[in-house]
Amino acid sequence: MLLIIPPNDLELRFQEILVNHPTSKAELEYRTKLQSLCETRWAASADYLLTFKGAYSSVVEILDDISINYGDSKGGVHKRFVTQFGFIVSLVATEHVLSALVPLSLLLQKKTCDLLEAVREANVINE
Repeated sequence: MLLIIPPNDLELRFQEILVNHPTSKAELEYRTKLQSLCETRWAASADYLLTFKGAYSSVVEILDDISINYGDSKGGVHKRFVTQFGFIVSLVATEHVLSALVPLSLLLQKKTCDLLEAVREANVINE
């Protein structure tokens, strides 16, 4: 039996977990939700991964809660996936690499992009 959970209940439960989880609360001081990902904005990708990484403990907790309290088996499947070692390593490594590229990405997206300055910034990142 698949129980359909109203989104508002899940959102409220997730917010409750975030507020009561000290690590997530501290790391997500200015971030409250994941937004849709823009495929061409690398700076935004790094921010999304940082938000997810900051809320990681709460995400795992809410997935467990969905699985146990709401009877939704997908919560357990997703929890098993995001708690795998490979997923965690990939999340941390990708966020670290993308966060190093944010200044260059923002520089290249400016309408008044100076290519010499961009090359210098790229060389700094390359070192």
